[in-house]
Amino acid sequence: MAWVNSCATFLIPLLLSPPIVAITPIPQTPLLAVVTSSTVAIYESSSLLPLAIHKRANECLTNHKQSVSARIRHVSVDTSKLGHMHSVNLYIQTAADYILIYHLFVNYSRSLYEVTDVNNGERLLQNSKPLASDNSRFNLANFIKTATKSIIQGGSADTNLTNMEHFNNAAVDDDQRNENIPLVKLTMIKILRMNAGITGFWCKLNSQNLIFANDCDEIQILNLKTFNNEIIKLADSKWYYDTTLIEYNLNDNYFLHLSSTGDLGVLQFNQSESSVAVDYTLLTKLDFECRHILINPQYNLAILQSDTDLKIYKVTLGAKTSTLCFIKTLYEYTNSSQLSCKWSPCGSFLIVWNMQTNYWKMISKFGFILFDSKALSEEIAAADIDSENLLRVNDFCFVSDCAIALNSQTLYILNKDSSKIYHLDLLRLLERFSNMSIFHDENYISVPVSESNSFARFPILPTFQKVLSHFQYVNGTALASSHRKPTGYFTIRVSESLQLSMSYGPHLAISTPIKIGSDFSHPLWYVFYNHFVEPLNIVNHFWVKDNLILINRYARDDVDPEEFPDMMIDELMILNTAASKYGAGGANFKFDSDSLVWRHSFRNRIVTFELIDLADGMKTLVLITNDMRIILMELSKGERSEKPGAMRISIRVRRTIHLSSIKHKLPITLIQQMTMVDGKHFFFLLNNGDLYLLKNQITSPEDEVANQRGTTQVNNMYDLIKISSAVESFQVSEINFNQHRHNRYITFFNGGEVLVYNMGELVERIYEFEGVEHSSEVDVEKPLRPIKIKIASFMPLKIYQSNGSIEVAGFEYQAMVKSDFLILKHRPSRQLILNKFIQHDLFESNLLTMEITRKFSNFGNYDYCLELLLFENLYESDEANRLRKVCQLVDATANSDSIYINFLRKIEVKYWDQFFKLLDQTPVGFMNRLRESNNVELCYNYLNIYLNFKREFESSVTPFETEEKGSILDAKDCELIKQIIKMLLEAQKWDECFELCRYIKLLQPSGNILRDIRQSI
Repeated sequence: MAWVNSCATFLIPLLLSPPIVAITPIPQTPLLAVVTSSTVAIYESSSLLPLAIHKRANECLTNHKQSVSARIRHVSVDTSKLGHMHSVNLYIQTAADYILIYHLFVNYSRSLYEVTDVNNGERLLQNSKPLASDNSRFNLANFIKTATKSIIQGGSADTNLTNMEHFNNAAVDDDQRNENIPLVKLTMIKILRMNAGITGFWCKLNSQNLIFANDCDEIQILNLKTFNNEIIKLADSKWYYDTTLIEYNLNDNYFLHLSSTGDLGVLQFNQSESSVAVDYTLLTKLDFECRHILINPQYNLAILQSDTDLKIYKVTLGAKTSTLCFIKTLYEYTNSSQLSCKWSPCGSFLIVWNMQTNYWKMISKFGFILFDSKALSEEIAAADIDSENLLRVNDFCFVSDCAIALNSQTLYILNKDSSKIYHLDLLRLLERFSNMSIFHDENYISVPVSESNSFARFPILPTFQKVLSHFQYVNGTALASSHRKPTGYFTIRVSESLQLSMSYGPHLAISTPIKIGSDFSHPLWYVFYNHFVEPLNIVNHFWVKDNLILINRYARDDVDPEEFPDMMIDELMILNTAASKYGAGGANFKFDSDSLVWRHSFRNRIVTFELIDLADGMKTLVLITNDMRIILMELSKGERSEKPGAMRISIRVRRTIHLSSIKHKLPITLIQQMTMVDGKHFFFLLNNGDLYLLKNQITSPEDEVANQRGTTQVNNMYDLIKISSAVESFQVSEINFNQHRHNRYITFFNGGEVLVYNMGELVERIYEFEGVEHSSEVDVEKPLRPIKIKIASFMPLKIYQSNGSIEVAGFEYQAMVKSDFLILKHRPSRQLILNKFIQHDLFESNLLTMEITRKFSNFGNYDYCLELLLFENLYESDEANRLRKVCQLVDATANSDSIYINFLRKIEVKYWDQFFKLLDQTPVGFMNRLRESNNVELCYNYLNIYLNFKREFESSVTPFETEEKGSILDAKDCELIKQIIKMLLEAQKWDECFELCRYIKLLQPSGNILRDIRQSI
């Protein structure tokens, strides 16, 4: 998940003639290509400095016409070591159906010393300053110095303990953070002429093949190395009618084909000995006109764009059957809008912009609005700012084209008139494996601070800053063979002692605690040194008390790579880091491979994991492996080690569950999150949004006891049930309703909606909930509903219990204009949802009022939540029944009169009559009830509301016949006021007496009642 981190970091003027055809990051290089109708320009992606440019000659433009689209071939590299490409090909399609092939040579060993912006260098008055200065040649003295440092420090220039804020660290920081801008040469090497009109073309991954779809109903495959050309004639197939849209999936190597009749099918290559053919499978028949097809680069999701909305579908390809399932409508817009969309390389969000208004939005993959430039523009326009500065500040809110960096950390915005490119940093949230949400950009880690409603920020080590700026989500590898080469994954975790840890490939670092007591402190960092011959490839890690557990991924050496496409296997490594907590106090701790206390290889790959806390400090580690197994491991403290300060850890495999029987129903490799319930049930969330429950079918209490106690499971019968779809993530939380009752809830974050289930109830009564798929044999008369919460003002992240309430936490944007400059920042936000829990138990679970009161009365916001329920159900269609049930619940509380008075204060007077009829009361009768209770404060508060009711409602509907013209108070009201005044005087409520007399003066300007009150007291 990602959000715009701030307003534009910087911008550059784009001195290229429009129109701009494409803005494309170049894979496995630090470069960005900007293609116009006649020019190709190459920029350095982090600084947007121009490095190379090629402008086509007039003769070329006349013969081959203007450029209309661009493609770049993706090639896989070892991303764990931040491998990069030295040469890249850029393919550009022209309006006359030519393909221009550009060769881009990137020389990382040489730096670009100067940049000139004129064609004739002799007319340049002064060269610009050098962009890099370490172009020194080989030197024997420097070689010996580097070798000596490598021997002493273990092959790295890092120090073991780093204080990033100390001035002595500046030289090391510069050495690690800074890098050279490479020398780039751009050359047009070839021009291809196609025999038919091109309707689409693509570059196959890790291949020299170009794939074309043309207007002759053909798919053409051209090998640029051998110039072998193969043509697939779609018109010769029986299923073929015509082609309206066709889109190619680079990762899974298939086409989505749409005909004018609405038939949407999938085309898969069928390689025979003689020729290449395609097999067609009809997926669905669309009942709307589809304009565009956008395929997610990471997940098996596709967006179909119509004239009015974006619909997202799940694409499933099987050996026998292939399906296309509608998930939800992602985004709706007006029919006149011309919308453009781009998926992010990470696949978790997309950019949508309107080509007429030029406003743009960031939308999560299941529909939550992450950023809206229109809302921000309107907020800026409302500020006190002159028109000239308004245009400058507001410029990046309007886009004509955009690009997302391949690390999904940067957004490139081309403004409305295509004259400037803005560089916007993105803020990302990693998976929530801990109670604390950790955000990061390329330079800082951000931790929410609930006390001050802000974020605490900590700088990232320079080594990892370079990692974040270089790693890429797209690695040029098909998903089926994505585990043939090492791939790097960046992870951040936090321990129980609030120590941060970061890992990527061979890099690993841990910090001292970031918080001591209630105060945040600046962390010191330990950098890991590996003394093993083989480098590590850390794909994930997590904390268990003071031990850091690493998941190291490496290539198998015992099988033939040609026979086994999945070459990567994982091992667990446990490091003892207990002394690192005291690093700020001078503790002697060295973070290297000597800290390793245990390692074990499973001879397979770990898909995901969960760490569960048990009693007595024990923990259960649940692993899901790619060979269809669930492994449950127990981690506990062992006997003390002979080494001072060290603690032994006991590890044993408690149980292994084989899932091979459901492999055709549950794609294990797509699982992105899981949790275990009661040691026997499992929730699985796939990266396509599907959420499943794997329910254990235990038949007897004896089996359940044996299952929990023994090492071998008695009953291995499981039922796989699909619960929901379009789920971004889920969270398991424990809520304490009173001193002796704890309930576990599971929360699904579904776009802009939050669904909360009682976990025990969901497992036991799974088929009774709405939205759950079940067979026709299960008969549900009235499906149960989860607790549904609509969140529109901010992005929900987690549900938690605070002092006196249950809330959903997230964060929101805050825009400020100061000194004619825009400041855009984010801050934590929260919303009360305790009322939704009460409402669910009252209307869905049908609990008794006394049971609900006992369950929720300990919450400090309970009375306020009852006021909200009264207000929410006042306008319902069946308000009589629902409002009556809420009133019965209010009557069961000790503060019922106070709740009613606060509720009457907030509603319009026209609803009073309806409300009092429901209570079987009158306004005067309710006042008499308050007087009998001798509660002075309630009588005073209600009297103000009652008099206002008399003035606004009774005076206009049934005018009073009063002795004084202009007064709405009768004799009974005057007597009631005198009694309330006496009660206030006896309670010595002087301020209330003054306010009441002032209000009476407004109701009766002559002051007769006030004179009577003075005489009576």
